[in-house]
Amino acid sequence: ALHRLRFGDVEKGAPVNKKPPAEAQEASLDCLLVEQVRLCGNLLFESRALQDFLRLSNRLQVLLSHCYSDPELPLLREVGVFTIRSATLHNLENQEAVRQMLAQRKLEQEQGGRENA
Repeated sequence: ALHRLRFGDVEKGAPVNKKPPAEAQEASLDCLLVEQVRLCGNLLFESRALQDFLRLSNRLQVLLSHCYSDPELPLLREVGVFTIRSATLHNLENQEAVRQMLAQRKLEQEQGGRENA
C-alpha cells in the first residue's frame, strides 16, 4: 500500500508519481523504508531462490522504482541500486528482466516526450 501511495500503481502501467504526497513521505519515514529495502538487498545477496522468487512474482519492478533520487530519503536511491545488484548477481534471467523493464521505461519516456512536443 505504501508503494502505491508513493509511486502510483506501477504494476498496471500507471505513470510514476514524480513527487510523492506528504502523507506518503511521512509513512516512508515511519516504516523505515530505506532500512526495509536494505534488508531486502541483504536477503537477496547470493540467494538464487529468493532472486528467482522476486522475478517470478513480478516484484523486480517494485525494487526498481526505489532507484530514484528523493530529497526526503537521501539514501533510498543508493540502497535501491545495491538491492537491484543483489537481485541480479549471478542471475542472468533477472538481469535480462531488468534490462527489458528499463528499455520499456526508456521507450515510454521517449514516446511521452514526442507526444508533448
